[in-house]
Amino acid sequence: MNLFIFSNTTLESRIEASRRCITLLEKNCGARCMMSAADSNIMFGSDTYAGNAGDCGLIVAIGGDGTVLRASQLAYEYDKPIVGINTGRLGYLCALETGELEHAGTGIFDSLTVSSRMLLSFRHDGKERVALNDVVVSKSSFGTSVALQVSLNGEEYALWRGDGVITATSTGSTSYNMSAGGPVMDPSLDAMIVTPVCPHFSVTRSTVISPDCSVTIKLQPSPDNSANIFADGVEIGKLQDELTVCRSERRLSLLTGGNRLLKLHK
Repeated sequence: MNLFIFSNTTLESRIEASRRCITLLEKNCGARCMMSAADSNIMFGSDTYAGNAGDCGLIVAIGGDGTVLRASQLAYEYDKPIVGINTGRLGYLCALETGELEHAGTGIFDSLTVSSRMLLSFRHDGKERVALNDVVVSKSSFGTSVALQVSLNGEEYALWRGDGVITATSTGSTSYNMSAGGPVMDPSLDAMIVTPVCPHFSVTRSTVISPDCSVTIKLQPSPDNSANIFADGVEIGKLQDELTVCRSERRLSLLTGGNRLLKLHK
């Protein structure tokens, strides 16, 4: 099988871990590994492993959850399944640990389950974008707050002043949503969670809504009211006026290996 490798190349320790994983995937699992020319040069000093994701049957993200989230954009673009190999910390989105490759065989991926995950969709600057975990509208600077009007299916729902608003999938329920006090949900469920971040009124709670619902977040008119948009932790740009988030028509195929929710309690 041809595998397209997407690695965390920000730290030498992660690069070394990725090199080890690639060696084991080729030696023990009979895989042919490819990656972008840039990553091949960073990791091996040449373009020996340079290839195209479209020519591979599976995208392999080697790193932590952040690496899986970044690689999911590539999986979405090429409509390929994705699997994570954890060399980071929690690795909630990862199906395998590095040590599992030591004695793996050619059927290592056959034992995994394909989980079809809902994606969020929104438009910004005329471009459609997707997110696996969450879309966040956050205040622009520390020490300030932002006033945001939240509407569900076009009907005004809440006016929140605080640090921002999270719209998360059930996959992303264990990420920023959980840190902000939102509920943890089984990732197999299709649902959206709307969670205010540090709202001024402590009685404000998260809301779980139907995946068929749209969430519109609008800036309240004010000279000092400004916010930024983040998708899966990556800054997209300024919120100009309003942003509408809904379920994407397409889904992501994520390979999983057991109940990763158990990791949260260890």
